[in-house]
Amino acid sequence: MADASESLGMATGGAKDVDNFRDNIAEGYLPGEDALTTEGLFYDYYFDTGDDRTDRASLFYPSYSTAVTTHPLTGQTEHYLTVGLNSTIGVDAFERRQLNLVAVLDVSGSMNSQFDQYYYDETGHQRSVDSPSTETKMAAATASLAALTTHLEADDRFGVVLYNSQAHVAKPLTLVGETEIDAIRGHIRDVTAGGGTNMSAGLETAIDLLGDYDSADPTQVENRIVFLTDMMPNTGATGQNTITETVTEAAARGIHTTFVGMGLDENPELAASLSNVRGANHHFVHSATEFKQRLDDEFEYMVTPLVFDLQLELDGDVDIDAIYGTPNADRSTGNILSVATLFPSPTTDGETRGGVILVRLAGPPADQIDLVASWEEIDGTIESDRVQITLDGTSPEYFETTGIRKAVCLARYASTLHEWLTAVRGDDDWTPMHDQRDGQWERDSDPLRVPDQYQATFRTMQAYLADTAAAIDDELAQEVSLLDTLTQHHDAEPGHTLSDQALNRLSDLVELAPATNSDLADAWDVETGAEIHAYLESELDGYYRRDDNRMLRPTAEARQLVATRS
Repeated sequence: MADASESLGMATGGAKDVDNFRDNIAEGYLPGEDALTTEGLFYDYYFDTGDDRTDRASLFYPSYSTAVTTHPLTGQTEHYLTVGLNSTIGVDAFERRQLNLVAVLDVSGSMNSQFDQYYYDETGHQRSVDSPSTETKMAAATASLAALTTHLEADDRFGVVLYNSQAHVAKPLTLVGETEIDAIRGHIRDVTAGGGTNMSAGLETAIDLLGDYDSADPTQVENRIVFLTDMMPNTGATGQNTITETVTEAAARGIHTTFVGMGLDENPELAASLSNVRGANHHFVHSATEFKQRLDDEFEYMVTPLVFDLQLELDGDVDIDAIYGTPNADRSTGNILSVATLFPSPTTDGETRGGVILVRLAGPPADQIDLVASWEEIDGTIESDRVQITLDGTSPEYFETTGIRKAVCLARYASTLHEWLTAVRGDDDWTPMHDQRDGQWERDSDPLRVPDQYQATFRTMQAYLADTAAAIDDELAQEVSLLDTLTQHHDAEPGHTLSDQALNRLSDLVELAPATNSDLADAWDVETGAEIHAYLESELDGYYRRDDNRMLRPTAEARQLVATRS
């Protein structure tokens, strides 16, 4: 086995960043609840995995650390365990497998919008792209795809699928060494966007291209789809289960998928569902430059899954209460932890990027716990590991390693932000009325909202993060800075110049959710739809919109104004 400082570690599949979450906040938007994942957050940091075992022959092996600590917000004592994700692969010995890679590029109309804006504004109309200094999602995607080709070798195979309302093969899957790759890059950069978004057609076409190679030796060849999209399917099969099943069935055939999210309005719910699948991962990029930087550093890791179906069972008088750092946490129950995929991950000074899974135990554990792990390595062999650990009832604050202390801190931080997002998005007084879309995945932009009751919570967490960083000599500055943004944000009282009569009619519009124009005619004591229209244009311009059925709907500003008035 290579020395720890010269070995790669491992990290889970799923999200590899939380940049969609961070960038939405930076731009003044409210992120989606699924934009912040603990596996994505953990991958921003390096962890001491507690690795003190040197007798392993398997490709992967787990290690364990424990902690007892008091929650800074609740005052409750909590017990934790980390599973360190280690490998026996030396950095110099690592080589990615030969690639059969199909790039699938979303060329639908939504990809022509600006990277830093939402495709739909609150009136339900497409945003115009009128700022030449702001990169469109399409421009970033095509430049990123061109950059991807620079990492391919002569014996790799490469193909391209373009899709909008339909999908077609822009480049058959052929050996890179027999391809005029410079010409292909030029063609990629010339692609333009328009039409609907039939994501399932793009997936199925790519899978068909790779179908001739799904019997290849997985230790020698990786069949992978790289999907560049804003995750807003609106034609074809658009259901989450249907699309996820397609990706899952492909994975069972040895065809794995990487999703690259484009734009602030990328739908994080669909991205989270798809990246749970065996062999899948997900990156969000803000620009082609950022994408290229990531490829330069981690392309070989991104396309090389090494371990599948890691199962960890706690054999003792304790259950798992919560799991952080894996996209498959919802598939773990009782005393079983399940992880679909592990990818290689860089290690620096003995610490691994994203190299732990954190388990919160349901109450004080027994004196001893047996941890039984099993997993499938890339060659199909099943490995197992059984180890006994002792939890001696140490009082808070006890952390066996700096890695578990960092993981606990980040998990608490993420949970606090999730609670805020869930509460704000579930508040009836704040939820905007969304337009009818062609598909369920297209999103309106929601303004950033931080009600006053969260200010104290965020300040407490900010101090906790800073104290943890100081104690373990680690940088958590970007989390402290994000909380600083939130604590300095105050929800503005909506201003207006409306008369009392206009406010009354606006309240009717909000409260009635009218099914017909006659509902409003009766409430407003007018006789015709034309009178309603004239009144709206003169008095309530900007406080309403019309849906696809031409029915009147209040804007988010209208709802906020009425809620404040009441």
